[in-house]
Amino acid sequence: MRRVRPSTPLRCSALLVILLANDAGAALTTNRWTLGGNGKWEIAANWSAGIPAKSNAAILITNTSSKTVTIDATTSGNFSSTMTISNLMVSGLSNTVNSLVLSNTGKRTPFEIFNGLTIGPAASVIITPLTANLNSLLASSGVRSPLTTGAGLIGV
Repeated sequence: MRRVRPSTPLRCSALLVILLANDAGAALTTNRWTLGGNGKWEIAANWSAGIPAKSNAAILITNTSSKTVTIDATTSGNFSSTMTISNLMVSGLSNTVNSLVLSNTGKRTPFEIFNGLTIGPAASVIITPLTANLNSLLASSGVRSPLTTGAGLIGV
């Protein structure tokens, strides 16, 4: 029995389709902050995916205009499913500052980032009080994946 092998162009086309399918799947796991100003993390309408967080999503707070995104006791107490994410990037553009504030979230439901935290230029992550939040944030992002900072700031 003779085995027929596909021609080189056909094999390349099949590979390209597979690569594009994988890339399209990756694009579906990005969740961007869409609100042009300050807001609460748990509000579904503020996110491109229509939900605050998906554990397998890369969360981006990078859009134009200065803003503060807040995670607080309400978020951790009533919206605990939004407190675990894969990746987080906070970054601003020239003449803007984007900030993520973790304020009094408590110890019961820690904010966890499993694969990486990137703080780019014109950005900050502010954590208060220090004892309630910093250890869980750094343990989840710093131990599993290095903390990457640009010209941003972590304030405690």
